[in-house]
Amino acid sequence: MPALLFGAISGFVEVSICHPLDTVKTRVQNSKSNTFTIIKNIYQKEGIKGYYRGLTAVYLSVIPKNAIRFSSFHYYNSIIHSNFLSGLLAGMTEAIMVVNPTEVCKIRIQTQYNSVRNPESVIKYKNIYQTIFLILKEEGISPFYRGLVPTILRQSLNQASNFYFFNLLNQEYDLNPFISGCISGSIGPIFNNPLDVIKTKIQTSIKKIKVLDIIHSIIKNDGIKGFYKGLFPRLLRIIPGQGITFTVFDYLHKNYK
Repeated sequence: MPALLFGAISGFVEVSICHPLDTVKTRVQNSKSNTFTIIKNIYQKEGIKGYYRGLTAVYLSVIPKNAIRFSSFHYYNSIIHSNFLSGLLAGMTEAIMVVNPTEVCKIRIQTQYNSVRNPESVIKYKNIYQTIFLILKEEGISPFYRGLVPTILRQSLNQASNFYFFNLLNQEYDLNPFISGCISGSIGPIFNNPLDVIKTKIQTSIKKIKVLDIIHSIIKNDGIKGFYKGLFPRLLRIIPGQGITFTVFDYLHKNYK
């Protein structure tokens, strides 16, 4: 129970601080503009609130996601005693239960605000609740699990490296939890960014689209570098985010368990 609660609290703190970077990352992956142009365009066209598009959806994702991540990690680790494998299974669990459905909503809310949008056009997806209802009404339940395979792969690899390297650095080398979290959080995204790009494009599309078609389109239009689109803002988002998450959880776990 403590791991479930502490994970939820750490998720709330982390997303409250880091969500603007996630908005930038998502728009970079769905645009030909660079990171700094996207940051400037958001501020000029939407103001500060533009960086917080989809925040409610992210709260509904990150809080239960972190709760499930940490509680399932501790459960799996009590059985198999492996930080890497426990992290892998925890990532898979959170992907299926929380991450994929809520990211579909978050991405649809975020990507409809872009630099080429007509300011007079009607915004289709207004908030998480309306987005869930509209998707169910127009498309059924299947869109919520669009892109599930790359999401599972991404989350599993992320959490395997996160928990393995965090525990290694924090326990074996006695590093500060924030530093250990930042370092461990940077490793997974560098290797699995192509999965994140593919996942984002699948979930953005209204129609069902094949992974091979997306891969072909990315290579044709952007080359191999297209698979690493958004890596810089993703690292800007994930590195401090993981540092904050592990710091908060580690503090709560040590002082209130």
